[in-house]
Amino acid sequence: MLTKISSALKHPKPLDRSTAWGCLISNLVVLPGLGSLTAGRRVGCVQAPISIAGLVLLNFWLFCFGRVWFREGRFPADGGPHFGLGVLGFGVLVIVWAWALVTSISILRQARVSPAPPVSHEAAHS
Repeated sequence: MLTKISSALKHPKPLDRSTAWGCLISNLVVLPGLGSLTAGRRVGCVQAPISIAGLVLLNFWLFCFGRVWFREGRFPADGGPHFGLGVLGFGVLVIVWAWALVTSISILRQARVSPAPPVSHEAAHS
């Protein structure tokens, strides 16, 4: 996968529609920035690390929240320790996800439409 991304960044070429849709799905479902990198967009080099940073912040808060919950036997109504980091991580993820959506739409618009497969003469008369 890394060699494919590295090659795409060095020599970007027009994508077909199905690959562009795969990039959109990667950006929105797997990791924002991954689809951008696969499509040869250098912006993915920024999107992916920011996404990972947001995930780390959010997961750190979730870990701390769960620790308080299990240790004290009560649900921390105030959000627990490091609540601000959780909010920051979530905000970062929302922003980078929206950024990846805009990039994905751009990738889809620039993708070439794959030509329809040739229809054989016999199949056309069936």
